[in-house]
Amino acid sequence: MFPSGRWLFPVIGLILNVNFWVQGDRVLVIAPFESHAQCLMMMPYIQGLTDRGHQLTVIHAFKHCKPIQNVTLIRIRDYNNVYSDFEDFLIASAANKWGEMHFLTKIMVNVGLNVMNNGEVRALIQSNVTYDLVVVEPSFTDLLYGLAAHFKAPLIGLSTCASDWNLNSLLNHGSSLLVEPVMPNGIMPVRNIWDRIYTWYYTTEEWLLIQLVLLPKLKLVHDHFFGHLNQSFSEIRHGFSLILLNQHFSLFQPRSTVPSMIEVAGFHVPKEDPKLPEDLQVFIDEAEHGVIYFTLGVEQKSEDLPKETQKMLLDVFKLMPQRVIWKFEASHSGTSKRKALY
Repeated sequence: MFPSGRWLFPVIGLILNVNFWVQGDRVLVIAPFESHAQCLMMMPYIQGLTDRGHQLTVIHAFKHCKPIQNVTLIRIRDYNNVYSDFEDFLIASAANKWGEMHFLTKIMVNVGLNVMNNGEVRALIQSNVTYDLVVVEPSFTDLLYGLAAHFKAPLIGLSTCASDWNLNSLLNHGSSLLVEPVMPNGIMPVRNIWDRIYTWYYTTEEWLLIQLVLLPKLKLVHDHFFGHLNQSFSEIRHGFSLILLNQHFSLFQPRSTVPSMIEVAGFHVPKEDPKLPEDLQVFIDEAEHGVIYFTLGVEQKSEDLPKETQKMLLDVFKLMPQRVIWKFEASHSGTSKRKALY
């Protein structure tokens, strides 16, 4: 087929071509929030892409996440007190929704500034590096979407929260405002026409707040950093190719969707259950009436609860027939040497 000795050239070419594909794509991941809960979800996704041979650069604000080998990490410092402001936002309630939205806008602007004013990020933007894909946490991080347009890469959202009408709008999914509000805490079950009117008023106010308060400020900062791009702020916002949602149809009410919104809740759960400490395993196995696991999550700590609240919980646990595993971040004198509490 080939003259003597010349068969080496196509073989070498084939090897080089295979090596090119094995290297995988260059992916930029942007995780600008310090939340440990988001770290627990994002890191398995990053690990999965790395295991498949992709080259990742991760811009993140996580303090305690374990580093992943063969990943370029750019650690964002919180120079704008975003985390403490966000804790205040969650704990304290604003006088009204307008004040609440102004507070949220301030937080999201500072989140973006933490990223864009980082020296390593600025050097990355000014370099000649290219990316095949940009993945971002899409919840109100609109001013960072311009990084995908800057690198001329497709934009994918990995939402660590559930869907809402604003997130739906990024994919031009015209779902009803009544079904998935941005802040569902103030929504009541729809039992009659008056409840429906109230829900319409509530979500219409949300729409006005985002259009009149949040987006103009985010656009102002976006245009400062990405004003040189040919695409407008609005065009970039609606340029998502895919959004992955941290929710599952079995846990949420029925909702309409589009092919480019995919529910992936639970994909970060390990395929194999980690082995429990021996004493904890015995504690569970010997539970005659079952076991209850009590935790405040990863952002709030039981040790920060008032002493009166801790005592109240402890007294309630003592009355329950089930054994209780209480996720308590510090030693608790009231929990020691009790057969029903771990």
